[in-house]
Amino acid sequence: MWKHMKNTYYEALRVSETSSQQEIREAFLRLSKLTHPDKDPGNKDLHEKFVKINEAYNVLSKVETRRQYDSKLRFYRGMTDFGPQKVNFRDESFWSIRSKSKDYRQREPKPIYGIKGINKVSNGWIAAGAILVMCIGTLIQMTALKYSVAFNVRQLDENTRRANAHLQRVLREAEENGDLETQLERFQERHDAAIADRRRL
Repeated sequence: MWKHMKNTYYEALRVSETSSQQEIREAFLRLSKLTHPDKDPGNKDLHEKFVKINEAYNVLSKVETRRQYDSKLRFYRGMTDFGPQKVNFRDESFWSIRSKSKDYRQREPKPIYGIKGINKVSNGWIAAGAILVMCIGTLIQMTALKYSVAFNVRQLDENTRRANAHLQRVLREAEENGDLETQLERFQERHDAAIADRRRL
């Protein structure tokens, strides 16, 4: 690709690649006067040279476009007729114009676990800690299950005791009240007394 470029913008202005912006401007003014189309309106070569000079100055007169053009030159010069080769590109201007507000982040190491003061722990210790936590959780679960079963057993025993006591009380009352007719009479008496109390209220 490089061999098809007959000359560079620096060569068009007849200056070196290390020329200052002022030197580039002076060269442009001098050459534009010599190649101006008004000097020879019918000369196409003169017109092409004038266009090339203006194109070169338009790029090299601005710092940013000149930097981009220089980068392309370095890239193309790393190419050969047999294909691209490795190009070690390094533009020192990128480092000098960088934002320095975040430089401290490069000097200060970031905490590994997101918390300052905690050092890195090996994977073995992490695995051991996970197993320990799992064992403790299992032990707590088994203990809670044991106490839960014991509590349910106590509740069942208490319910059984109350049911037996109620049954014994009913049996004693049945013996005291006598036969079924006597029990019905006493029930009717209690019922009538309750109705009378309600009426008085």
